Amino acid sequence: MKLILVYFFFCLFLFSEKPIPYSKIDSKFLETWDATYPVSIQKIIKKDVLKKGIVFLKSNEYLYTFLVYIANREFEDGKEKILDDGKQIEVKLIFNPKQNLYRIELGEL
Repeated sequence: MKLILVYFFFCLFLFSEKPIPYSKIDSKFLETWDATYPVSIQKIIKKDVLKKGIVFLKSNEYLYTFLVYIANREFEDGKEKILDDGKQIEVKLIFNPKQNLYRIELGEL
């Protein structure tokens, strides 16, 4: 009986969807950001802000954390002008492997 349970958990681990490491997640993060928000990111300042790596959530999702810089903008005569000042924003990228879906949440981590 124990052998069957060990085999089951081994197969479950072997065939489960694995998260993308932080070193390769930039493209998915920027793609999800562009699809969600009309304002572009100037710079990704820091990855893994919580210093916990990729966090597995109870809802069977993976959490990535970022600190990004977004410049302030001004519109003159219908043209966008990027100003020198801006804000740093904490961003959570959440990956649902069952649906292969990425989503972004802003605010406190």
